[in-house]
Amino acid sequence: MNCAECSHSIALSDDGMYVILRIIGDMDPRVALQVTVEAHKLGRELGVKRYLCDFRECRNIGSVYDNYWFAYDGTQMSVDIDNSARVATLISPDDQSHNSSVTFGRNSGKDLVPFTNLDAAVYYLVKD
Repeated sequence: MNCAECSHSIALSDDGMYVILRIIGDMDPRVALQVTVEAHKLGRELGVKRYLCDFRECRNIGSVYDNYWFAYDGTQMSVDIDNSARVATLISPDDQSHNSSVTFGRNSGKDLVPFTNLDAAVYYLVKD
């Protein structure tokens, strides 16, 4: 799979406190790793360590093994990802496809919290 089957955008929030990564369409963990590296590159350049991953219009089509690989191998081995970053993952309430990747990410020590409400996700990112 490649990003030809999905689209993504990466931007700094209006208040400059977090990076927004938005994916639309079907993606697997390898695509997620690719765009996560891009988002963290921007965050590093701007001195930002907080990320909003907006997956409300995105389905994770990776297998459980693929999601395990993403959390434990893909992101841990990538020097381009800040594993100490604060991450809010925004998902659609009726989409269960991200459950295993969120669980594996949290179990691997990442500060990653799933949300179905945008305001709650943003509050989590900006609170101190």
